[in-house]
Formats: sequence, structure tokens, C-alpha cells
Amino acid sequence: MQSLSVRVLGAFDVDGVEQSALGSRKGRALLRLLALARGQAVPADALAMALWGDDLPARPGDQLAVLVSRLRGVVGRDRIEHTDAGYRLRYDWLDADELANLVAEIERRQLAGNVGGAVAAARVALSLVRGELPVEQEQWAQARRSEIERLVTRARRLAGSVLMACGYWVEAADIASAAVQFDPYDEDALRLLMRAYVAGGRVGSALSAFADTRLRLSEDLGADPSPETDALHAAILRGEVAAANPIAPPVIPRLVGRSGEMDRLDAIAVRARRGSFELVVVEGEAGI
Repeated sequence: MQSLSVRVLGAFDVDGVEQSALGSRKGRALLRLLALARGQAVPADALAMALWGDDLPARPGDQLAVLVSRLRGVVGRDRIEHTDAGYRLRYDWLDADELANLVAEIERRQLAGNVGGAVAAARVALSLVRGELPVEQEQWAQARRSEIERLVTRARRLAGSVLMACGYWVEAADIASAAVQFDPYDEDALRLLMRAYVAGGRVGSALSAFADTRLRLSEDLGADPSPETDALHAAILRGEVAAANPIAPPVIPRLVGRSGEMDRLDAIAVRARRGSFELVVVEGEAGI
């Protein structure tokens, strides 16, 4: 393959390659584990344990080499490198790496006061997250999965905050609500959800969300909400948290109905400033 683009933020996928072309279930799992390592070499023993567990074949190294050989026939011989440290996947693009770059770009634009640009980068970042990551059994894979989950959580929090700043409280509430469902004890997400509801005039929903979390914390952990969350709850009760005054993003000419495509071009421009070289084909009917 001239270019290898891999996605791990949800269901594992290789752009331009059908799942069946990657071979057996273990072959697909092997490629996913190598992608999860994000360019780092993974020892053969660790890969074998992740693939076979306690049912290791008589010669796991040989069986692993067979799987690698089959995968090389699809993605390219040079794409899976074998060194003394183990096997390493050499990809051109990984959605987790792209997400990390976009998170940094959102923060940079926030600091520069470019709220419209921060929102654009945030929406592209959110589009990369396509679902929950598969559960991992081996400790090293669990650590990699947790690292990516923390990155996703950070991206969602940043996206929620910049969307709120621009007055997009419905989108911010959706992000925060999904985060609370994923982690019922995430009080950062809860506070964002409460503020988003208040911004949209749904004070009752904000108070209800707080009550649900307070009950869950008490019953599950025997704990109370943090002082910061309690303070926000009290401020809402006193009417001190008013509907947000959105920060108007700069007026930028847009193609009507093509905001998603424009945001993706914006993300490509971010990579170009870091030295990336890409060709982009823009298609449309004659005269567009």
C-alpha cells in the first residue's frame, strides 16, 4: 500500500481495505494491537499472549510469524517491521495521533482567542471518535487503551468548552451527557452538562443531573460531590448562573451545507503548517 491509514478510535479499520482482506480474526486482532502501540515495537511474547492467552500453540513465535506474513501481503512487506524489540507497525496516519494533534490545536487557538477556529478543530476531533474501544486482556494493551481513552476524554472536554463559549449549548450538552454516561463519576463532565443546560434555559435538567450524580456517589462510593460541583449547584439555585453570552466567532465566508468538509480542510491545513504534505481533491458539479 502506498499509504496506510488506520483507525482505532472505535471499531478497528484500515482505510481502503475490507475487513475480510486482513485474513482471520487473529490476524485482524494482531494488526489492531500493533496499531494500538502507536508506532512502538511490541514484544512477540506479549502479542502471543494477547492473541492466544493460556491456549498458546506449541510454537507461538512461528504462528505469529505466519500471521505477520499474511498481513504483509495485504498492507505491504515493509509496513510490519521485526526487530529485537518485537514487531512494529509503520503507518502513515493513525486517528489517535490525529486526535492528539487536534487537541493541541484546539488549545492553541483558544489561547490565541480564535474561538471560531477552535470550534472547527473541535468538530473534526469529535468526528474521529467513532465508538468505544475494544476491551483488552493484556496489561500492556490495557495501558495503551487507557492512554487513548484519556485523550478522548480530554478532546471531549475541550470541545465542550469551546462549543459552550460560542453558544452551541446543545452540542456541548450532548458531549457532556455522553461523557457522564460513559463515566458516571466524571464531575468535570457533570459541571459542563449543568452549565450547558442552564445556558439553554433548562435549569430543571441541570438540577436533576446534579441530583442523579449525588445519589449515585452516595450509594456507590459513600461520597459527596466535590466542593466545586456543590458550589456550582448552589450558584444555579441562587440564579447566579445565567444563560451564557456566546462569543461571536469571526465572520468567515462558508460554503453552505459544507461545514464538515471545510472543517476537514482546516484540519489538513493544520498538518500542513507542521510540515505534512498532502494532496486534496475537491469535487463538485460544474459551476460550483
